[in-house]
Amino acid sequence: MRQILFVIGLILSTVAFGQSSKWELSFQIQPEMTFHKDSYPRWKDNSNKSTFNIGVESAIQYNINERFFINSGVGFISRKLRTANVLDQASLPPPKQSFTNELVTTKSVQYRLISVPINVGYYFLSGEKIKSFITTGFSGNYLLNTYY
Repeated sequence: MRQILFVIGLILSTVAFGQSSKWELSFQIQPEMTFHKDSYPRWKDNSNKSTFNIGVESAIQYNINERFFINSGVGFISRKLRTANVLDQASLPPPKQSFTNELVTTKSVQYRLISVPINVGYYFLSGEKIKSFITTGFSGNYLLNTYY
């Protein structure tokens, strides 16, 4: 079921553009399928799981010429992984959750990220109604918070 939602999200992902001849402003809804293990203790047998997440990104793009462009922006995504994870409370900084410092196994891990991507792209098909492109780049990520 999650895979079907992921495919529908990819097909229906929206990009709203505000543009001039050289500059474009975009807002994107980004569906994401995260593949992970169902548990991370190494002494257990692990199976594969997947989790569907949705992020948003706003970016500004500069068109160098008709074929090449660069863009940068700010994005946010909240990922939730339904996985068992061992949490050693003795290694946590104060305030700890327990005074006895026992090992705790979590049922899920959720974290929120702010990303700052910088991309370079190439339009390989450009028309009035459709633009197809390929991009490459890198992204700096800042971890806002984590819930176990």
